[in-house]
Amino acid sequence: MGQDIVIMAVDYRRGAEQDSFVATEDGNVVGRLDLYHCDRIEERAAVGIFVEEPLRGRGYGKRILAAFIVYCRDILHLHQIYCDISLSNTPSLRLFSSLGFVRCGILKEWSSGPSGWEDACRMQLILQHTS
Repeated sequence: MGQDIVIMAVDYRRGAEQDSFVATEDGNVVGRLDLYHCDRIEERAAVGIFVEEPLRGRGYGKRILAAFIVYCRDILHLHQIYCDISLSNTPSLRLFSSLGFVRCGILKEWSSGPSGWEDACRMQLILQHTS
C-alpha cells in the first residue's frame, strides 16, 4: 500500500440525486463510491462503495470508506450518511461497523438475489463536525 487515499468527484452536481466519486492511491483507481438519495436540506445521503477486484481483502475498503467519511463531513458538510446492506453480505456489514456505522433497522425483502428476496440492514453514521 502506498500513500493516502484521495477522493475525487467524477460526477458531482449541486442538488443532484446521485453523485459519483473515485478513490485513488498513487494516481491509480482503487475504488468507486456513490452518494445517492442526497437530501441537501436534511444534509444526509446514502453511500455505496466498490473496491477494485484485485484489491479486495487487503484493507482498501476500510481506507477508502474512512477517507470518504472525512470528505462527506468536511467537504460536503453532511450531517449523516447511511447504507443498506444485504444481511448475507457479512464483509460489508463488518466494514461499515468497524468505522462507526450503527444498525438502525431491518428492511424486509429489500433486494432480490440468486436465492430470492433478501433482507437488508440499514446502517447510519452521524458525522461529528470539527469546528
